[in-house]
Amino acid sequence: IERPFFRYDPCTNSCHDDMEGNGVICLAVDILPTEFSKEASQHFGDILSKFVARLASAKELLELPSHLRKACIAHAGRLTSLYEYIPRMRKTIIELPPAPTNLLPDKKYNSLVSLSGHLFDKFLINEALDIIETAGG
Repeated sequence: IERPFFRYDPCTNSCHDDMEGNGVICLAVDILPTEFSKEASQHFGDILSKFVARLASAKELLELPSHLRKACIAHAGRLTSLYEYIPRMRKTIIELPPAPTNLLPDKKYNSLVSLSGHLFDKFLINEALDIIETAGG
């Protein structure tokens, strides 16, 4: 997969192959997380293979260690509790009517939120996105 990412600039409604400039970087290959990379190191493959069997054979999420349980997005055909926000987020996006371009202000406003540290293992990213969503962002 030569170009798995692209940058979308909502201010100009344009897509770019580079990662420089304004916009949102998007993973353009929806099957990428399910692939084992041919270029993956032997070490990465050795470590990952230890988890795959356990994930595939678990009947219940509670059988998995905490770090694997938190990494599961779906189980038994349903989203896990950490990812139940996804349908709400998708519903909000679908329900939004397109903004009339003649009502948009000439000056465009934006906010930059920068987070660093243990965003995923401590669920900081989930909490931050919940706060942004609640504030209408």
